[in-house]
Amino acid sequence: MNNRGPGTYGAKVQSWNESNPRSLLKQTMEANKGANKERIYRLFVDELQNHPDQEAFMTTIVEYWFSNTYASMILPPADREKKLADKEKRKQERESFVVKAKTKLKEHIKREALFLLDTLLPNGKSLRATTFGECAKFGGWLKLIAKKGKPGQKVGSVLNNNDLRKLQGV
Repeated sequence: MNNRGPGTYGAKVQSWNESNPRSLLKQTMEANKGANKERIYRLFVDELQNHPDQEAFMTTIVEYWFSNTYASMILPPADREKKLADKEKRKQERESFVVKAKTKLKEHIKREALFLLDTLLPNGKSLRATTFGECAKFGGWLKLIAKKGKPGQKVGSVLNNNDLRKLQGV
């Protein structure tokens, strides 16, 4: 086994070898674009078995397997359990973060989606300058606003932004 220094093992270190199976796999994949995983595997094994440096490639593959397997086997059981517990804790923290972020985003969207007096409506006027009658014609949530005044009254002369927030439940 090559001595590459303390603490170095895994796929990256083996990729430094001249007989790098990763490069051979890449060449096989590029030469057979569109082939599925099983086909690439068979072609790769054929390439490997017929390669003039087959022994060097196999040594690199065995080093990779050995380094990773050895490292996983020397880790004490307590450390393995701690790693699993840490992984589960990080997963729960991520999930909690996502839930909080979604909640904040929904609250932000709700605040931004408020119909306030300066909101421009499809008629090109602000809600402030629109009559209750026009609000009734737009339909949807604006129908609720329409019920708060007379058809000819302008919304801004009767309601303020706090009134609109209360109507929208904010």
